[in-house]
Amino acid sequence: MAPLPPRPGHRLLRCPICWLGLDARGGALACGNGHSFDLAREGYVNLLPGSRRRPAAGGDGSAQLRHRSAFLDAGHFDFITAEIAERLQHAGTMSAGGDRRVLDAGCGTGHHLARIAAALVPGR
Repeated sequence: MAPLPPRPGHRLLRCPICWLGLDARGGALACGNGHSFDLAREGYVNLLPGSRRRPAAGGDGSAQLRHRSAFLDAGHFDFITAEIAERLQHAGTMSAGGDRRVLDAGCGTGHHLARIAAALVPGR
């Protein structure tokens, strides 16, 4: 199975080693200095450097991640994303030309982040 394509939220991330922006390149996110981080089939990217990239023992299995993704894609928790977006809108974070960032760190598949990033696109 091929890795998932990059998501809109990936453009908000920075390299944890040199702080340059990350671009999608061949199933990974990479910075201009050549630091690269694989995009997992399950939809996440692990930005921990070196040997700390290994998942913790007892983490979610592939089947569990697929079920979670299907559940979220069905819209069951869209109210959470809508609430976050509304609060960002109220705080002025989502105005065109703003340079604020939203980080969804260690929170699963990046489902909410992808939708919030889409809302951050100017003109929407």
